[in-house]
Amino acid sequence: MTTTLCLTPYTPNINDPRIKKRIKTVLDWCGPLLLSKKRPRSIHNGEIRKVFGNVSKPLGRWLSSNLLVQTGSYTPAQHSYSYILNDVGYDKLCSLVNVKTATSAEVAVELYAPIIKGDEVPVYTDKGGRRYHPIQNVRRDDKRILFNGWWDYDIDSCAATLVHQYAKAHYGKSYPEVVEPFPAVARYINEKNTVRQHLATTAGVPQEQAKELSQMLLFLAPLTPHQRCSIYRLLGEDVVRLERLKKDAFVRQLVAELKMMWRYAILADLHERRTQQIFVGAMGANIKEPPAKKAKYRQAIFIGLERKVMDAIHTWFGTEQFPGILMHDGFISRRNESPDVIEHYVLTSTGYKISISKEHLAF
Repeated sequence: MTTTLCLTPYTPNINDPRIKKRIKTVLDWCGPLLLSKKRPRSIHNGEIRKVFGNVSKPLGRWLSSNLLVQTGSYTPAQHSYSYILNDVGYDKLCSLVNVKTATSAEVAVELYAPIIKGDEVPVYTDKGGRRYHPIQNVRRDDKRILFNGWWDYDIDSCAATLVHQYAKAHYGKSYPEVVEPFPAVARYINEKNTVRQHLATTAGVPQEQAKELSQMLLFLAPLTPHQRCSIYRLLGEDVVRLERLKKDAFVRQLVAELKMMWRYAILADLHERRTQQIFVGAMGANIKEPPAKKAKYRQAIFIGLERKVMDAIHTWFGTEQFPGILMHDGFISRRNESPDVIEHYVLTSTGYKISISKEHLAF
């Protein structure tokens, strides 16, 4: 649920130095929200009150209603509402107090300059099994400006690659004579662009949406004509296109194999838990019980496998002197390294065969 906070007829006295100072302070605070326009940020009500003042009073209410769009839900003692920046309101307030409207790239350069210069090392927090730092939210176009001259390394088809190998290994224990139990999934990984083009043509969507569609299929989003179903919404709630996708021979085979792949991935994780190996299941030793919901269980298995690979990459570079930024399924580094060398280290230390693509960032 998304809610634009209600505007009021109140108009502040911009000539009042105290009000002008408050507006500028709030605009400075809003800067980081420019970096994640499409990703709502969970913000505690205490922080909102500290920055905007009492939102039940005219000025605080006027500021928040112009600058914030509220999303998500609130659960006492568990999680706060999330917010995204209202671009129109941001530009309006900048104009009122004669503040130059900053681009998201300019905000990122100013905010993360110490890290880019090497004066600071990013401090990651553990978020859902992943290492997290706000710098990871910088949009792709802005990364070219922020990390100009750096190298961007990405693990190709990370989720599908790792889960496929994890499930295949467990399947092979029961059926060692079967070379490839999930051929459509293997094609999904090895012929990524061809598969996405096929999905785009079949579903009648552009390439960018075909990429989203492929991810939804990977995590078993249902092909159901219902508003709550992500694939149905992606297709503009078009039943004809949905039916065409469901009846496609390759899609049918892929969906069937993905279901079987995830079943064996879960069985592998449960088996590792029962045998109490060093890493208890795919998710690691810190997770005592698997999530009750299958969708969350699948996500947790992937994140656990991804973390093992990213930990190996971090170790290869040197945990204390890592020359870059860890992303979820890749990293950005000042150093120009050979992907082959990193891939070999990951294979020998984790058993997972990955493919890393590399791009020199520039604008």
